[in-house]
Formats: sequence, structure tokens, C-alpha cells
Amino acid sequence: MPTLNFISGLSVVLPFTVGLVLYRKVDKAGHVLLWFLGVVLVSELLGFVSVFSRFWVVHVYTLFEYGFLVWLFSLWERHPNRQKWLRMSIAVFAVIWLLSKVFIEDLSRFDSYTTSLEGVVLMAVSAYSLFMLSYEDTTVMYLDPRFWVACGILIYFTGSLMLFALFNLSEAFAFPNSIFRWPIHSILNIVKNLCFLGAFLCHNQRRNYGGLLASEQ
Repeated sequence: MPTLNFISGLSVVLPFTVGLVLYRKVDKAGHVLLWFLGVVLVSELLGFVSVFSRFWVVHVYTLFEYGFLVWLFSLWERHPNRQKWLRMSIAVFAVIWLLSKVFIEDLSRFDSYTTSLEGVVLMAVSAYSLFMLSYEDTTVMYLDPRFWVACGILIYFTGSLMLFALFNLSEAFAFPNSIFRWPIHSILNIVKNLCFLGAFLCHNQRRNYGGLLASEQ
């Protein structure tokens, strides 16, 4: 197994461990982020075990990733209707995900369609979160957990979306995936997990970041 891929898979251990240590200090959104990182850690461990098919793990992981991250952003959303729409989108995505697995996608191959859809939605939600955060003059952006989570997701999916969308197509044309694709993904994944670490370190400041702790409600 390539060293970079191994480091990428284990990079989630750092933010997960810090989240556990700071569990009593973080708010509800921080707890959701920690639970999500627990799911990430399990999926990475399953991916390292050869008896498991890495692709079916990815299929299931996509659903959990969307659910946890959208729920996380909904906790930070102050507008009741937008919060409701975000949470409703989890059910909508779950239905699309199920239909895709039954009628379109093969569990023995990469889930290009649902992962691409997830990426587009999460990029939009993250960009919107950063946009709204920029209008709040009650906090320094880089001291706010929302900044780090949104940046991590934007960086990861902006760099990976095209790779995900074209994975099965390039495989069909014998494109050298392991050389040109996964090193890029590994680096982006490490950056994303470091951003999640930054989110927990911000929580450790124990400040009310312009209403952020409203998610405790």
C-alpha cells in the first residue's frame, strides 16, 4: 500500500483524538463532527482490510458523510426555514442514493454519481456558510469552527469532484488511476482532516463566535 495513501487514511486519527479530548468543551455541532470522524475512521479501517471490498464501503460511507455534514451545517444555520431545508435534503439524498444503488450504480465499482451529487451540494452549502460568516463582524473568521469545516470541505471536493465523476469512465479506458488520481485525493484528504482539526482547536477557545453557540439549543 502506498505510503501517502496510508498516511491519508490515518490522518483522521488526529482530529478524532483531539475531538475526544475536548468533548466536554465543544458544542452540539462539535459532537456531530466527532461522530462523523468516528464513521470516517471505521470506513478507513475497513478499507485497509483486504477481505472487504473497498467500493461497497465507499457507497455506504457516501450516505453517512452527506447526512452528518449537512446536519452539522443545519446546526449552524439560524434561519428556521433554511435549517429545515437542509435537514429535509438528507432524506431526499437518502432516497436518491437508494434508487441509484438499485437501478444505476454497481456496488462493486466506485459510486461516481452519488458521490458527485454529494460533492456539488456540500460545496454549495460550504460556500454559502463562508459567505454568511464573512458578513458577521462579531468574530474573526479563522477563529470560528465553521470556517475550518467549510474550507476543508470546499478544498476536498473542489479538487476531487472531477476525479470522482470520471473514475469509472477512466477505468474503462485503462487510465492509470493509481498514478494520477489517488495521490491527489490522498493529499486533499489530509488537508481536509487538518481543517477539521482546526475546527476542534477553535472550539477549545470557548468563545461565543458571533452566535455559534446557538447550536447548543
